[in-house]
Amino acid sequence: MSQLEPSELAEESAVPIETIRYYQSIGLLPPPTRSGRKALYSRAHLERLTKIKELRSKGWSLKAISAFLEDDRHKDQKSYSRALRGNYSLLELSQITAVPTEILDALVQDGVLKPKDVDGKTFSEIDVALAKNSLSLLSFGLPLTEVLRLAKSYHSAVEELAEAAAELFAKEIREPILSKNGADAAGRVVETYEAVFSNAVELVTLHFEKELALASFRLLERIGTDAELTIVKERIEREDEVGANE
Repeated sequence: MSQLEPSELAEESAVPIETIRYYQSIGLLPPPTRSGRKALYSRAHLERLTKIKELRSKGWSLKAISAFLEDDRHKDQKSYSRALRGNYSLLELSQITAVPTEILDALVQDGVLKPKDVDGKTFSEIDVALAKNSLSLLSFGLPLTEVLRLAKSYHSAVEELAEAAAELFAKEIREPILSKNGADAAGRVVETYEAVFSNAVELVTLHFEKELALASFRLLERIGTDAELTIVKERIEREDEVGANE
């Protein structure tokens, strides 16, 4: 059947109706559609409920399950908001990302992951993305020790740059806005910060992307084969053609 009544959903999922309603009340399960006074659930509800049940059987908290299932829900939100969103323990971060706590501990020690609170126990959505990306790098066969070494070096340089950039914003942008805008100053500061933040992140990302590409190409010219160089040059030429036609 394409649609299920509450009793049918409970029977097929082996989850009590009361639990289903609770999951709905906390936003973990979408509400049913209505046909008159009758509540109807779809196969998507059953699949989601089955996944929730599976993760619960593995000891996942409801908060971790929610973050895992809704991983893409904030993709278009501003980075500043993302940096503050989320309130995960190290264990929940491990559950969401499938990264062992030992690796997460090492990433924290080397500054790749940084707790957002003073007591150092709470992590945000940004840390979820960072942890997943770190695991992705390891899956390609990169040694953990070397990844952590690079991460530590990168963190040290970026932290210093970020602190300097924040101080520059405070002095050159925030202070003039506060001195000229009266009651509207706080809102103007936040709006301006969002715009500057987005531009700065894009600038840094594009710059690193370009430098990494150039460094990789220089390395390939030194140690690569003629076949590898030919393939890379052909791809670069194709990308240039696409960019010119956009």
